[in-house]
Amino acid sequence: MNDRSLSTLTIFGFVILGTICLGLRSRSIERDEAAREDSTWELTCDAHFEALNAKGDQEIQVRFAVPFDTRHCRLLHEDSFTSNPNLNAKLLRPNPATGNRMLSFSTRQAATAPFDAHAKFVLRLSPRPNSSQPNLESLGSRDRFLRPELDLPTAEPSVRQIAQLLPADRQTDFDRLQWVFNYCSEIDSGGNAQPSDDAQIALTTKHGSAKAQARAMVTLCRVLGFPARLVTGFIIRQGANIQPHVWAEVFQNQEWVPFDPANGYSLNLPLNYVPVRRDATQAHSSQNVTGLTMRYSIKRLPPDTRLAQAEVHHPLQILSLTRLPLKMHNVMKILLLLPFAALITTIIRNVVGVGTFGTFSPALLAMSFIYADWKTGLAILLMVIMVGLIGRASLERLRLLTVPRLSIILTGVVLCVVFGVSTLHYMVPAISAEVVLLPMIILTNLIERFHVSADEDGIAYTVKLAVGTLFVALLCYLVLMADRVGNFVLTYPEAHFFTIAVFIMLGRYAGYRLTELWRFRDLVDSGEAAR
Repeated sequence: MNDRSLSTLTIFGFVILGTICLGLRSRSIERDEAAREDSTWELTCDAHFEALNAKGDQEIQVRFAVPFDTRHCRLLHEDSFTSNPNLNAKLLRPNPATGNRMLSFSTRQAATAPFDAHAKFVLRLSPRPNSSQPNLESLGSRDRFLRPELDLPTAEPSVRQIAQLLPADRQTDFDRLQWVFNYCSEIDSGGNAQPSDDAQIALTTKHGSAKAQARAMVTLCRVLGFPARLVTGFIIRQGANIQPHVWAEVFQNQEWVPFDPANGYSLNLPLNYVPVRRDATQAHSSQNVTGLTMRYSIKRLPPDTRLAQAEVHHPLQILSLTRLPLKMHNVMKILLLLPFAALITTIIRNVVGVGTFGTFSPALLAMSFIYADWKTGLAILLMVIMVGLIGRASLERLRLLTVPRLSIILTGVVLCVVFGVSTLHYMVPAISAEVVLLPMIILTNLIERFHVSADEDGIAYTVKLAVGTLFVALLCYLVLMADRVGNFVLTYPEAHFFTIAVFIMLGRYAGYRLTELWRFRDLVDSGEAAR
């Protein structure tokens, strides 16, 4: 295998390794986020009932509505059990019109003894939306969601008179829906009288229950030509006697938009709103039963065991840099960004053809500006350059050897920086000398390289290198200052496997540099003219 094939194989190896490591870490981070942010709940439904006719042969049936999967809720598990072996539990197929799924308990063997039916649904709530749940839906039948119903009296004159109160300046559908929502939100459920569930009473008296508010909103929407429906569900919170909640949905822009006028939510509902049944105001239904009592309870299940395991020390935690104290993050980010700065320097030198003082000098120069902030770093840079140039001119006639001459310049730089720090402390007492220590060391080393290059290659070439170094340092500074890039590489340090792969590609580059193409453009033009 020749060196080119070996290089190509190495590049692919690093790319594959980086991809695998990124995938594994991304998966682990997702699971950790899910363990911290998601919550698991158990919804229990209990029914107690008797047969309407103990001697008859009609089917006795009680149905529980099964929670829907939504963008923030997922049904993980469902279970059912009864106290009577003759009571059969069966999960029915989804209703093609509504999509409702019902868990049915039924029997034809009537008895005088009461029946008990129980169901448990385990739900997971997550603030991260489930992308598998579609946003857009089609409206099967528009007329179906505009027609009057027993609980939605759209044809009543008093209801239509209220709909006529819609201000004329409400031109858009959004404005009209907001007016309906505001009107229904103002319906009061307080007072001494028991609030009614009737939509017409709620609209005319401005007093009604939460169910009446939802019914009122659906009724007004249908009167105004907006397809609307009722939705029954649960507001997930821990409790031993939870009641189902009813809200409204309006079909707009190819999706069902939720409104809960009782709690003041419009367009979006909190993620703990879990629908169980559409086009209905109850979470259950029954047939040929009497004395039916329903009881719902919700409790939160223990959190993911990953949270407890995360507290246990394990050698693999060394690979996670984000676990380090927050005050160390900035230093770690700068260190991890240095390879990117070196990558920029390599591209500028090997592909563009701009020379610099070494490979790491621009990156170190940029880092010194970050460490001391760019104003302080620039002031130190100017001071070092001025002292270096003055010292060089002053010592020229003494004809000293290089090392003693640079040592004298270094001494002059140190004295200037020390008194510069003293001056800054006099002006700004809070400043620390540690701020300028690292920049001074880096810049002094740079000025040494400047003078060595001037002695060996001449002042013109050295100035060109200095300009190139400053240009590349500016690019490196912009990269090192990028918080998003720093956060990414701190979270995914294995991203540098790709950096190494790019370094190998650049190391194999043997083509012309861009500046060479520009420098030899006359030869290229003459060659083309000769053709």
